[in-house]
Amino acid sequence: MAAVNASAVATAISAVASSAPCAQRRASRAAVSGSALFNPLRVAAARPAVRVSRSGPAVVRAATEETAGTIQGFIDDVKAKWDGVEDKGTLALYAGGSVTAVWLSATVVNAVNSIPVVPNVLELVGTVYTGWFVYRYLLFKSSRRELAELIEDIKARITGST
Repeated sequence: MAAVNASAVATAISAVASSAPCAQRRASRAAVSGSALFNPLRVAAARPAVRVSRSGPAVVRAATEETAGTIQGFIDDVKAKWDGVEDKGTLALYAGGSVTAVWLSATVVNAVNSIPVVPNVLELVGTVYTGWFVYRYLLFKSSRRELAELIEDIKARITGST
């Protein structure tokens, strides 16, 4: 993995920072993040790290062979799992139903949220319930053990093991 071209980064930072009201703060952040320890961007040596144009913002490229290999591995895994599915129609139906359910629930939440008093009442109910739950199950050691046993019992019933 090659290091980021320091002069190109400095040029891009100065071009961006000069137009910002807090140029000193951005420059100091860039100096810290430019070090090898804090830099999450690993740029291939064949490509320039930063391209500065007069008409647009700075463009930072962070494409590496590792990223390409990871993406290709992910795509291969998805293809293998898709090929392993026997009933693709049912899976597509479930996926469509899931998307529809999320969309419908978002619509209902937005409709309820537009009623003037209801969001505040629901927030109060949630706060009171959270307080009760903390008092009932999390505050004391014996009640935490009781909660852990309850969770284990539910897990056993779901998985079918005893």
